[in-house]
Amino acid sequence: MKIKMCCLLVIYFLGITASVASPEKTKIVIHTDGYYPPFSYLDGKTLKGFYVDLITKIDERLVDYDIELVPDKWSVARDKLKDGNGFAILGSYFHGHTQPYLYPYSIPLHEEEVVLVCGSTNDDNIGLSVSEQTSVTTNAQWPKDFKGKLVGNIKGYDGWLRNAVRSAENLAYVRFLEIPNIETALAMIVKGSLDCALFERFAFHKAKKLLVASGRFDPQTDIHPVISASIAQENAYLAYSSKAFESELYPFSRDFKRAFDIALFELQQSGDLEALTKRYGGLDIH
Repeated sequence: MKIKMCCLLVIYFLGITASVASPEKTKIVIHTDGYYPPFSYLDGKTLKGFYVDLITKIDERLVDYDIELVPDKWSVARDKLKDGNGFAILGSYFHGHTQPYLYPYSIPLHEEEVVLVCGSTNDDNIGLSVSEQTSVTTNAQWPKDFKGKLVGNIKGYDGWLRNAVRSAENLAYVRFLEIPNIETALAMIVKGSLDCALFERFAFHKAKKLLVASGRFDPQTDIHPVISASIAQENAYLAYSSKAFESELYPFSRDFKRAFDIALFELQQSGDLEALTKRYGGLDIH
C-alpha cells in the first residue's frame, strides 16, 4: 500500500512538473499578404516566402507564444486592423503619421527597395540571361526623366511611394494606371501596353522568373523589362492595430511586442537573418 501510494505521489508530482515546465502557448494570429511573392504568397494552399521563413525563425525563439500567419489580400487585411478585427499585419511600411489605426510597430524586419521597371527595346538585351536582364540599372531620376510615360501602380501598394503615388510632382511628369497585380503589370510591359511600373526589387525578380518559366515571354520578340531607376528604400515592420493593441481582448499585447522585438533582434545579431536575405535576394529567387 505504501509503495502504491508513493508511486501515485511520484506520478502526481511529475504531472505538476510537466505542467509547469510546458505551459500552453498563447496563439498570436498575424495577417499577411498572400499575393506578394517572394515575401509572402500562397503556393496552392501553402504559405511561402521570405517573411514567412523569417516569422518561422522568430517563432522558434518565442517561449510563451505561437504565431499563426493568415494570408489575405493586403487591402482586406489592412481594413481588418483598421476596424480592430485583427491584431497585427506583417510587412507594413511605417504609416503612423497617415494611418493612425496602425500603431505601434516592431523594430524593422527588412529594408525593401522600390524600383521603376520599364520596357527596353535595346537589342543588346536579346539573348541575355534572366539575371543579366534584371540587373540593368541607370542613373535616371524619378520622375523627371520619365516625362510622358504611362506608369502602372499596383492596387493596394500606394505605400511604395509613401502613399503619394499621385502627388502633384509625379503627375507633372507621368501618367498613372492602377493595375490589379504584379503579374499583370509585368505582362503589360513586355507586350508594350504599359511603359513602366513600380515594383519592389525582390518582387520584380520573382515575377520575371515566373514569367520566363511560364513560356509567356519570348526573348526574341517581346519587350525586355529592366530596372530603370531606384526610387526609394523602405523598412518593413510588423504593424499592430491600435484598437486591438489597447483592447482587453489582447491583454498580452505589450508583452508579445517586447518578446517579438527581442527575438527579431537576436536573430539579426546571430547572422541568420543576413543569410536568409541573401538567399532570397539572389536572382535564383524562390
